[in-house]
Amino acid sequence: MWYGIALEEVCRYDALRNSILGLCREHTDHIDTTLTSIETIKAIEKALYETETCCHGKDGTVVAVAAIAGAQHYTPIPVLLSPSCKTEKGSELGGWLQTFLEVYKTHPYGETTHGAIWTLASDGESSFRAARFALCMSEQLDLSSGLGMRLCSLQGLNLQTGPHGILGTCDPKHVMKRFATLLRNPIGIQVNDTTITSSQIASNIQSLPGMTKEKVRDHRRKAVVFIGKCLGFFYLSAYVHLTAMLHLKHGLAFLTGALYADSHAIVKDIIFTIARLQEIDPKIPYHIIHAGTDRLESIFSDVRTQDHSRNFDVLQLGQKLSILDGRCSSWGGRSWTRVGEREGRGDQAIGK
Repeated sequence: MWYGIALEEVCRYDALRNSILGLCREHTDHIDTTLTSIETIKAIEKALYETETCCHGKDGTVVAVAAIAGAQHYTPIPVLLSPSCKTEKGSELGGWLQTFLEVYKTHPYGETTHGAIWTLASDGESSFRAARFALCMSEQLDLSSGLGMRLCSLQGLNLQTGPHGILGTCDPKHVMKRFATLLRNPIGIQVNDTTITSSQIASNIQSLPGMTKEKVRDHRRKAVVFIGKCLGFFYLSAYVHLTAMLHLKHGLAFLTGALYADSHAIVKDIIFTIARLQEIDPKIPYHIIHAGTDRLESIFSDVRTQDHSRNFDVLQLGQKLSILDGRCSSWGGRSWTRVGEREGRGDQAIGK
């Protein structure tokens, strides 16, 4: 999983690497950040403020790994931090992530020690989405494999994956927030021949038992109930079939393209993961609440409260993530943020 967090836009000297940190990854290929003399500092200053050929990183991209299933160690482990100026395109970010995946697969402390990466998760930021689709939709699942034989009978399931079967998914929490924004949209949502507006949704909600009743047209009430059940994610397979049908019929008048793609990616990842775990052991617990990047965001909340600083630069963020990793290791892999109590039973949650 990966996520971005705001940084203080300053340069810092890292004595351990004898290097100047804080410049964005997008524009530093031509700059030597190894400190050999005062000329190095002057060259970076010139590139920042005179020629403006590079800039500070304002967002730290953090890549972390976490277990998909298991009863212990569910806190993600940060393994990579890189500052960005947020001008990177999805294809460029995809290439950067591809390099990480290749290193992880061959490194002795990567896949050999911790297992293969099954899923890449991010939030719904547009470049993140483009990178996920570029990386995770390039190959067809081998239908003769055990996983392929389990999934090939599911009609309508997208069987495209990335190299080595890797999948892309979005954070369910962000998708739920965007559902709420969609329902509040004054333009409305199209359901067959009916356009449901936010005021009509509110009117129908007020007519529920225990609330003020108002007369509403029957077909609109049914449409509102349908939207509620559809967007509720209560039945994952039913959700993707219904939204696919309405997307074909109404296009973007029902769901935005980004919301449609992200929500379907979540369901696809859950279905694939369940099938993969069944291949290993049908009794392995799997809690879908831990899909996406919410666990990584919980780490960020912990990082922000380690001291009273207004913000942190890239060097401080790296140090804080290291402190958190060591602290979680001493506590059996659990963060002090009590994320388990907020999301359910912490001792039964999935995680690293």
